[in-house]
Amino acid sequence: MVRIQMQVQLFLPGPTDDGEEAEKHRERARRALYSLASKECDVLRESIADDCRLEAININLNRQGGGPAQGYAASGTMTFQITLK
Repeated sequence: MVRIQMQVQLFLPGPTDDGEEAEKHRERARRALYSLASKECDVLRESIADDCRLEAININLNRQGGGPAQGYAASGTMTFQITLK
């Protein structure tokens, strides 16, 4: 067994208030990171892994306000446990 850790950072422009549209935007950011984690297991299986399991994921969303660059800086740390081919 081998552990692999991956860190990802994204910026998603959009509203950052407490409204319904902003909540949808935050959910979209989380879903994007979960999707990346799921696809990473596929990449690992295609390249070096016989089996892959997502062991842990940590997601942070930070508001970036003001000016034209309003949105969320989203980051995620993902840990996978794999069995090598």
